[in-house]
Amino acid sequence: MMNKLPYYLQLIRPINLFIIFITQLLFVLKGSDHTISNIIFPDFSLIALSVMLTAAAGYVVNDVFDVEIDKINKPIKQVVPSPISFKAARIFYFSLVGLSIIMAFFVGLMFGYLVVVVNLLLYYYSQDLKKSILFGNALVAFLSGMVVFTTYYAYYPTAENYHAMYSLMAFAITMARELVKDIQDMEGDAAHGGRTLPIVYGIRPSRWLSMLFIVMAAAILTWVAVAAQSTPYWLYLGALFAWMAYCIKQLWQAEKSREYGRVSGYLKLAMFAGIVSVLFV
Repeated sequence: MMNKLPYYLQLIRPINLFIIFITQLLFVLKGSDHTISNIIFPDFSLIALSVMLTAAAGYVVNDVFDVEIDKINKPIKQVVPSPISFKAARIFYFSLVGLSIIMAFFVGLMFGYLVVVVNLLLYYYSQDLKKSILFGNALVAFLSGMVVFTTYYAYYPTAENYHAMYSLMAFAITMARELVKDIQDMEGDAAHGGRTLPIVYGIRPSRWLSMLFIVMAAAILTWVAVAAQSTPYWLYLGALFAWMAYCIKQLWQAEKSREYGRVSGYLKLAMFAGIVSVLFV
């Protein structure tokens, strides 16, 4: 087990989990007005762990269902079925799901049921929905926005942190990135019956829609800036918007799979930078 630890870590995408944790921490700090006494630490710890375990389980089950597709799309990064067997991956997956649900119900019934539903949706997404036109993308984007909303259970609100607007921003950028990833993975998806947007309608409409979602995210952050009336926030957004414009330029010029992969990484950075902007509101 220990000699395979690096491969298990690869399965759960630790960098993505770290981004999820930082996102939740930032919104708890902002919403509590950086007042420690307003943070419900037992609940925050349980919420953060439950959400990260749920995300980790989603990554694992996605890799289990995508074994044949990944042989084409990302053979170098593939760790299932070797060096981690299907059986070991499934045991790991159900362990993560079980722990995430147990921790969620310690927070409360509503949060517990929410985590159960999210785990079921992620399983359904990995099994079938991700091969459909936009529905799978929208589900992943919705769950990305939910990461922001889950923090509301972890503190006594004392300051405006624009939960709804930042959830919409996360939704928009995730949709943009999901469409880019669909273009990147077209070959493997098409070979196994995928019906994603670029496969059915082509790359050009998919790129345009992805760029539209990037612009939508910028518009949402602009709305927050107008409402917040914060000069540091405007300065920060200026740099972020320049980066988003660069993402659009690179997306428009991309032709090969690896180039779309780079754009996907650029958009992940844009997402993180957008989340960090809440500190300047």
